Amino acid sequence: MRKANGTQGGSEASRSTGGECGGRRVPQSLTLPPAAGTQGARVRGVEVPQEARAGEDVSLRCLVDPWPDPLYSLAWWKDGEQIYRVAVVPTPPGDPHALPVRSMVTVFALPGLSLKRGRGGLGHVVLQEVTVAASGNYTCEAVADFPTFTQSMVSANLTVVDPPDTRPILAGYKGRYYPGELMTVTCTVLRASPVPVVTWFINNRKVQAGKNKVLEVRAEPDLTSTLVTRLTVHLKREHFQQGVLNLTCGARTGRSLWLSNTITTHHARHRNAPGYSTHYQGGAGGFDFDPGQERLLSGAPPRVSRIPWRWSLLFASTVLHFHS
Repeated sequence: MRKANGTQGGSEASRSTGGECGGRRVPQSLTLPPAAGTQGARVRGVEVPQEARAGEDVSLRCLVDPWPDPLYSLAWWKDGEQIYRVAVVPTPPGDPHALPVRSMVTVFALPGLSLKRGRGGLGHVVLQEVTVAASGNYTCEAVADFPTFTQSMVSANLTVVDPPDTRPILAGYKGRYYPGELMTVTCTVLRASPVPVVTWFINNRKVQAGKNKVLEVRAEPDLTSTLVTRLTVHLKREHFQQGVLNLTCGARTGRSLWLSNTITTHHARHRNAPGYSTHYQGGAGGFDFDPGQERLLSGAPPRVSRIPWRWSLLFASTVLHFHS
């Protein structure tokens, strides 16, 4: 949990000016000092987690110092929109059985946000089953009652982490490579928030950042993003360990969520070696072909078998003798 320190200001004003928060206006921080001899309300901090996982309940707490003046109101704002307000109503004197104060709670609807009052005091609210829409800046505002109407606010940011739908998806790679070949592989991270950071590894060693290029960041309807990156590497012999190359794409979402996927490719044998074949593989599968098929796929003309001329003459004379 993160605690933020706040600023305090005060002003002698009526309920309809600076300290008023009945309407859904962006709270304005006042800088005038409180009236002489009074302390006023002061928010000394808020407890807002830096990150939360989508689907969890999140508690927000506003920590207010004691003050000699009664509290007029306490409110929570998100990105400049009021989402929660509690007004303190003193009990009229003369009723020995009534509580010293009563509170009136108002919850304001905001798209993608569901909250309720918590059990930890006036400044405790709970965001229920948060989604990416709950990410943003949260501000707690406390206003003291007459005669000072001192106002104090503290803000903190919340990021809701929505993990990718699957592990990173790798595509475009081959099953075998020669040293000196260019290896180009794409890595797709589906629907995550915030936008993931992709890191590539060859045999558990981090690949230089310059070889990785972001091809696309696509915004999804649910406020998540799909990320597509591409790795391009000129392979060397040292990239193969005992003839094997392990390529890993890792995606970090938020501060601590890490998902990765690894594929294995091999050092290709010499083209003239017995049993040579090349295996091309994509995201969903692959196929095998022999060197003759490789020439056709590469666009090279097929080899034409030529029969020696002596054998051609012998064949022709045999046919003529048979017909005679």
